[in-house]
Amino acid sequence: MTTRPARPMPHPDEGHWNILIVDDETDVFRVSELAIGNLEHAGRGVTLTHADSGAVARACLDRQQFAVAVVDVVMETDDAGLRVVEHLRNTLDEQQTRIIIRTGQPGTAPEWATVVDHDINGYEDKASATAQRLKTAVLTALRGFDQLQKLERARARLERQNRNLHELVSTLRDLAVQRADESRTQRMLQNLCRMIGRDRATGAALVERRTGSGTDHAVDLIAAAVGELGTADLHSVDALPEPAKSRIRACLDSRDSVFEAEYSCVYTHSVRNRPRAYYIRHHAGREAAEDMVQLFCQNVTDASDASVLSEEVVAAQTEMVLVLSEAVEARSQETGNHVRRVGAYSRVLARELGLPEAEAKTLEIAAPLHDIGKVSIPDSVLMKPSGLTDEEWTLMKTHAEIGRKLLREHPQPVMRAAAIVAGEHHEKWDGSGYPLGLAGEDIHIYGRITAVADVFDAISSDRVYKDAWPLDKCKAHIQSLSGSQFDPAVVEAFNACFDELVEIRDQLAD
Repeated sequence: MTTRPARPMPHPDEGHWNILIVDDETDVFRVSELAIGNLEHAGRGVTLTHADSGAVARACLDRQQFAVAVVDVVMETDDAGLRVVEHLRNTLDEQQTRIIIRTGQPGTAPEWATVVDHDINGYEDKASATAQRLKTAVLTALRGFDQLQKLERARARLERQNRNLHELVSTLRDLAVQRADESRTQRMLQNLCRMIGRDRATGAALVERRTGSGTDHAVDLIAAAVGELGTADLHSVDALPEPAKSRIRACLDSRDSVFEAEYSCVYTHSVRNRPRAYYIRHHAGREAAEDMVQLFCQNVTDASDASVLSEEVVAAQTEMVLVLSEAVEARSQETGNHVRRVGAYSRVLARELGLPEAEAKTLEIAAPLHDIGKVSIPDSVLMKPSGLTDEEWTLMKTHAEIGRKLLREHPQPVMRAAAIVAGEHHEKWDGSGYPLGLAGEDIHIYGRITAVADVFDAISSDRVYKDAWPLDKCKAHIQSLSGSQFDPAVVEAFNACFDELVEIRDQLAD
């Protein structure tokens, strides 16, 4: 089967029904015109095209789609009409056109055999044909074609809706895991346009109403806009043209969605007390049900709220971790920026090693808690200016296991990561570290990364008891411990992003 040539097809609600009359006798075509030329179905008339041979008929079928083809069998050859049927059904893969075989030589093409062997929908013997029989046969064929067209449009519409739903779910997933920036919100609006109006949607805008603290004054701000409403640098809803602006404000004032023939304005309520209006401009009619559109828009708002609230929780959690970490470091006469640098170094190393961005961010927040266990170490040991005795060193080393136990029961991913970091950042690649003497990849990657980050910051920063080492000496020292204290892969990542680590050191200098 060859690929069907591109052929123009009329809009389902416009134009005439195209009917092809295939017969080598001009008089037969003229009689057909008299019989069915004024036929109507579903408020549409018919347009007749005459093909006086099988070859001409095939050329006509290549150019456009016909609702009905009335085909003579015997023309330039005894089976010319049947070859037209095969071309239509097999070569063009056109299964919707209704075919009526009409022959003056039924012996050449017996009715039953023709119906069985070929995909036809009617059979007429010219000898017994009447205008009324032809009119009835063609009208019946038109109804069949119309029903097939409706089924095809319904199938295509369902396929589009399924595809749009897939895209919409994907958009919601993006909004759920990441804060919706303008590009994601615009993609959501574009998907919404396709769901509601297909190619009839011309533009959309998302407007959020914000009320200032301690005042009733509301400001309607454009979060995103696409299509004919997507003018660059829009901020206030006043920048939108009429009547979009008035419709959006009315929707927000009434707190009710509006679905009209040429536009939809969907109201949603935000738990952050920021009502939203999703405005979609479309030509007459829409494809998606109102409840589906309302549900989707509310889910987008909920996902956006959840994303923002999640970010706020993470920000508060991060601040809490940093305050706690800085308090611990202050006891051991370290600066607060030490823990911030260790976190930033760990994030960069994690990215270089190929960890997902979410994990790298989690490690950045967790790594500052690597020495949290030092809260249990007495000041006499923690701040002792001279070297530690064996007994004191043994006590000092317990901070790793104490830190792990302090954090391991917390369910939050950051705290679980911090428990790993606290318990394993003094383990060594060759197994000579503490507290468990883990070796190689038995040490969690978080612990292996933080170990390098912690040592690099210790030697590259000034302390009350020492000056910072030169950068080349720092780099050489880390490299010298590859395969013994440090994971060689982490050291390789350290070398690859050394310049970025130095920039962080400078930006977060004490």
